[in-house]
Amino acid sequence: MRQSARILFNAGVMFGRMALTFGVGLYATRVLVNLLGHADYGVLATLGATGTLLVFVGRGLNASAQRNLAHEIGRSDQDRLEAVFASTLVLFLAMSAAVLLLGVLIEPLVIRAIQIPPGREAAASRVFLLTLLNLIAIMATTPFRAVVNARQAMGQVAAFDLLRSTLSLASVLLLFVVEGDSLVLYAMFLLLGALVRCLAMALLCAWRFPESRPRLSKVSFSELGRVSRFAGWATLLNVGYQFYNQAAIVLLGLAFSPVVTAAYAIAMRVAGYQNNFARVLPRVVQPAMTTLEARGERSNVQLLALLTSKYACLGVLFFVVPLMLETEGILRLWLDDYPPQSPLFVRMAMTWLTIHVASSGFDRAVYAHGNLARYAIGTTALWAFALGLAAFWLFALDLPAWTTPATILASVLAQIPLRVGYAGRLIGLGYGVWARETLLKIFVPTCVGLVPAWFAHTSLEDAWPRYLAVLAGYAVAAAPAIWLFSVGAPEKRAIREFGASSVRRLRARLR
Repeated sequence: MRQSARILFNAGVMFGRMALTFGVGLYATRVLVNLLGHADYGVLATLGATGTLLVFVGRGLNASAQRNLAHEIGRSDQDRLEAVFASTLVLFLAMSAAVLLLGVLIEPLVIRAIQIPPGREAAASRVFLLTLLNLIAIMATTPFRAVVNARQAMGQVAAFDLLRSTLSLASVLLLFVVEGDSLVLYAMFLLLGALVRCLAMALLCAWRFPESRPRLSKVSFSELGRVSRFAGWATLLNVGYQFYNQAAIVLLGLAFSPVVTAAYAIAMRVAGYQNNFARVLPRVVQPAMTTLEARGERSNVQLLALLTSKYACLGVLFFVVPLMLETEGILRLWLDDYPPQSPLFVRMAMTWLTIHVASSGFDRAVYAHGNLARYAIGTTALWAFALGLAAFWLFALDLPAWTTPATILASVLAQIPLRVGYAGRLIGLGYGVWARETLLKIFVPTCVGLVPAWFAHTSLEDAWPRYLAVLAGYAVAAAPAIWLFSVGAPEKRAIREFGASSVRRLRARLR
């Protein structure tokens, strides 16, 4: 299969997966918030964020494993490929043990630090430990998932994501039939689901991909060093992501009641759905971009950086614009009752993520190139400053909770020149090309779609038919504008060829 056809196919698979899991996730969150209540849901979000901060190193190792595996696939070096996997697996197992020990040691400090409703301290302690075990189980099997991504086997990725959503929904529904503390039971069911999913992933990978069969003899100190160095810089880079995501929840949990934290957690859940959609194309393109970089095909890397930024942002705007206009009404439909600051937090979170997506292809280009050092240092410094500033607003000046997402939004804007400038120098692209080929082609169809969407928003009664009209108005106007203005001639040709070949294969199978 040609690389362009593979990217289109994998993108279609991942968007299909997202469409199936999106509704499941919305329903599960609605039921969970109603079952636990705002206070317990806020406690769950704070403890989950704290546990996630403990395993942020795993994100860096995962990025390093996937990048190095895809690089060796591009070089067609099977021995190095097996050595990278074996070395990565050893690193993840060692890190899992270290995180477990650290989590057990700091658990009393965490429980004393965060605001927990009276009488819920023992439940919170058990939930923290169960959440920690959940994260460790996922971390230990991350190298297998890295192999699947590096091999661009997105069908398998989609299948396991569907399994995860199904098990998460089952964890919520079981609360109706199993008696006990719902908060503790939910954390326990999530852990059992994670164990099932991780075991299935490891067994299937070992069967499909020979390099993912553990071989201690393949562990190489040189590969351990190479993977660890890239992982170190990738970890610094991922710290920035944790600052504006998980650490912000912890800050709000320290400064305000669990109801405020619950409002921010709801915004992060919405942003998570947006991020899942926005990450589809960068996630599909990343291994392909790394493979092309390993082969020396720089012009194709440049093209993928621009196209990824453009189409990922255009795609996410199809639900960001309607949701920004109808935030309160959609939250009512989803949750019935929601914490007071949820609409403001949701709008801010969607804004900063949309801005981030507009340069996501350049971020992937840095990973494909492999030179992360300066990019990681600059990004980490920016996010550390943002987190410190947010803490200053809350604890020194006693400012309201909205200052935290506002600070994050400003930091995302400040990060754009760093990302585009640094990645552009690595792969030979300038600001002007990005502005012309990405920003302009995002801005024009968005404005076209916004006109009928705003008209529907201001002229119809506040009810679900208006929300559908806003969505339809934006889609009907923006889609043809994108095809006419934003999609280039080579891209249209590739889409038509992929569509024609897909129809031919389907007809052949039906005969």
